[in-house]
Amino acid sequence: MEKYDMLRYGIRTADMNVDSKPDDDINEALIRCIESSGMSMAEFSRLTGISQVSIVRYRQKTAVPTLETIVTACIALHTNIFQALYLITIAGYNIMYPRDKRIYFLLIMSSWNMGLSIDEANDILIGMNMKPLNSKKQMITDNGGQDNGQNIGYHGNRH
Repeated sequence: MEKYDMLRYGIRTADMNVDSKPDDDINEALIRCIESSGMSMAEFSRLTGISQVSIVRYRQKTAVPTLETIVTACIALHTNIFQALYLITIAGYNIMYPRDKRIYFLLIMSSWNMGLSIDEANDILIGMNMKPLNSKKQMITDNGGQDNGQNIGYHGNRH
């Protein structure tokens, strides 16, 4: 093995890939990212708690995803940090300021490197007295969408 072999240090080429296009916008890039995962929009919606209506609006460019929606998508899709920063940047957001948004950077990295789930990310945020990324725990349950009291956590508005 050569001294500077990237795999020796746990670095893969995929760690640096960014799916970008000239004149890209966040809506196109986000939908492309979801589609390239091989996940259906319905699966993505169930996994993230982002409503299918919102996803359709992003596709039709009648709505722009929030920073929290983009971070949720990045965690769910386990995107590398460069792809995540690309999506965040083209949407016009900054995760360095305000300061409390820096945790998003760590959550995205933990998702990519250790498989952190959205539920785990939300637990971390709740533990820090921060609003979770979504209200997925409220979304779909086995009893026809009714919360039977077993789901805990923040129950705010959906994205």
